[in-house]
Amino acid sequence: MIPGDFAIDYQGEREEVSVSELPSRYPILDIGLETIVRYTEEIKNAGTVILNGPAGMFEKDAFSLGTVEIFRAVAESDAYSVIGGGHSVATIYQMGIERKIGHISTGGGACINFLAGRPMPAIEALRESERFFREKDK
Repeated sequence: MIPGDFAIDYQGEREEVSVSELPSRYPILDIGLETIVRYTEEIKNAGTVILNGPAGMFEKDAFSLGTVEIFRAVAESDAYSVIGGGHSVATIYQMGIERKIGHISTGGGACINFLAGRPMPAIEALRESERFFREKDK
């Protein structure tokens, strides 16, 4: 799903803008309120939720709303959830919702690649090493 609105940093304040108002001279730092509502409804009705990374610049209080509300919706849903990425993990633990998440992975991109069935470089290196040493021992 693509966001329909965003929060920009307008002189240090959060200001909501719709996608039709883009491009903006100001930095986009979060998803907007309408998008948060739409995403949380989808999460509520989902059977499985896979998230990788925060929804915005959650380090700034004014722009943490998207991330906090999306993560809260995941924790409150009945869906099986997988959340990846170091920033996501830190936020989940800060919020105290880690026990409500099905699987938490500090590897965001690696988690997504694994779920997509893509080769994992470290695992491939281990397989290659095994092949090398098996042939060497023959």
